[in-house]
Amino acid sequence: LDGTTPVDRVVIAAIMNGAMAPTWRPGPSLPVARFGHTSFSFGGEVFLLGGENDDGPIADVIRTQRDATFEVTSWASVGTIDSAPTFGAAFVHAGQVWVLGGLSGGRTSGNATARVLRADIGADGHIGAFSRVPGGDLPVALAASAVVYDAPYVYKVGGLTGDPLVASSHVVIGTLPCPARRSVSRR
Repeated sequence: LDGTTPVDRVVIAAIMNGAMAPTWRPGPSLPVARFGHTSFSFGGEVFLLGGENDDGPIADVIRTQRDATFEVTSWASVGTIDSAPTFGAAFVHAGQVWVLGGLSGGRTSGNATARVLRADIGADGHIGAFSRVPGGDLPVALAASAVVYDAPYVYKVGGLTGDPLVASSHVVIGTLPCPARRSVSRR
């Protein structure tokens, strides 16, 4: 694998007492092979959004499904994202998923974007409609960068920028209001 090949393979390892078990095992395959997606967790589930495959950007947002023993058994479609980014970054704040930057249009024809999107996460784990945050664009277009959220701060570090894309040393720091936290039921 070279990092640009869409795959549907999932592997899982248990984390016990802070150390990973020595054995990775197969997990449920993704419904559609993808790469360049972003992920986040909420309510004990893992979500994937954006990315692309050989047909282009993938709009479908998917979430793990678990059985009574909390084992991941499958993936479910829980929403869509228009103009799905490749190599974007996501985090959860106040019951909403936030998506920062990424490539708009995919790896072969896309440009880094500065847009910031957000959507509500429903009590049932479905994702509402994404909207652009008014006045919330990043000061520089960034894709394939790391995001760290430590309330109330959001850090977006490095990645790619420009046209053509070049490595970036930008560090963008933002703050978000900290409303009362929503409680999330966990199994």
